[in-house]
Amino acid sequence: MPTRSSDPRHFVQQLELADPRVVSHLSGHEITPKEQDTEAGYVNAGSLVSFVAGVSGQHRSDVLNSALLAQLAASKQYDRETQVRDWYRFYVDVLSNIGWPFQDFRFTEISLRQDSFKIDEVLLKVLEAVLSQDEIRTMKASLDALAALSDSDGRLVVFERESHSAREGNFQLSTATEENGVVSLAGSVFFFSTSLNVTRILWTTFTDANLDIYGSAFRVNLDEDVYAIVREDIVEKLGDNAKKYVGDLDI
Repeated sequence: MPTRSSDPRHFVQQLELADPRVVSHLSGHEITPKEQDTEAGYVNAGSLVSFVAGVSGQHRSDVLNSALLAQLAASKQYDRETQVRDWYRFYVDVLSNIGWPFQDFRFTEISLRQDSFKIDEVLLKVLEAVLSQDEIRTMKASLDALAALSDSDGRLVVFERESHSAREGNFQLSTATEENGVVSLAGSVFFFSTSLNVTRILWTTFTDANLDIYGSAFRVNLDEDVYAIVREDIVEKLGDNAKKYVGDLDI
């Protein structure tokens, strides 16, 4: 079970964040009123975060800041690739203390049963169990936009650098929706190990024999009362990290 603090502000203020492995300069997530009415996708360190149309600008910022804070705080405490279960436990603790009532992830091995495949195709099938058709369509658009980037594009460089090393890693895929002012986040978290040397994790061709991958699906609503208490503390804690880790995609 996640460890929840009785003082969310103190919890955020005492968090330590990992330093960037390499300093990157991305767009951050300044969201205009027009963008609230469109679908959107973002690289967010080792996460890919999508938004269906209708999610408010404030909630888009809240989701992106939450995802980044949890990743950087977990990476300060544990190695993202080699201590992955501890990393995810801390990641859940952070989200649970800022208004996302996550429970511990229950990872199961993803059975592939194919002679050869690319991970993005497999992951979309996994996500179909938890995402709506609109959410799946938006996530696929984000994956396609990420795949279209050149190897030197800063957004792809950040995602690949933060989500895996040569042979192991972890990453998250999620889509946010909003209904009647309530924002919901759904998707899955993953970790993997492989005998191959990986450069572009989602589009490397694997076989069942050379990849072990585990996932845990989720759907959770933001507790506005809790997040409102810590919103400004999170912004202050992150500082300019959004411009180092977050970049919007053309979807």
